[in-house]
Amino acid sequence: MATGNHKVDPDQLAEEIFNAGSIIKSETPINVIRADLKVYNEGAYKFSVSQVEELGFDNLWNHGEDLDEALEKVRASDGLLFSALLVTDINTQNSLLMIRGEDVIIDSITYPHQAANDIFELKGIVSRKKQLIPYLTTLVRQLAPDRVT
Repeated sequence: MATGNHKVDPDQLAEEIFNAGSIIKSETPINVIRADLKVYNEGAYKFSVSQVEELGFDNLWNHGEDLDEALEKVRASDGLLFSALLVTDINTQNSLLMIRGEDVIIDSITYPHQAANDIFELKGIVSRKKQLIPYLTTLVRQLAPDRVT
């Protein structure tokens, strides 16, 4: 049993514990992208969306360039229209979306743009399946409605 006058800030402790298990900090960028990657088909098009949960976005900002390069490698090697990484802050229940792919898709995203890299702020978006994929498939359908069924 510990005794003494050690005061622990519960928020700081939670952040340290969660960051210790951060996949963005502990894995290679390509492994971060491939860890929870799902490929979706929309007509003639294929795209991927990966998702990671973090406590805050510091790890994303600190490793953004490497993650961006890894997204492009996955997109190119898998022949995808685009490849995206949804980073969800479990504390605020908001996400940032990093995306690499065809300009026509990226330019169609209506969420606020956050950085020089293609990163968008998705307030209140935490579910890839229920919230993000319907939005993205609508964008793909609008891209080439005559080719997507």
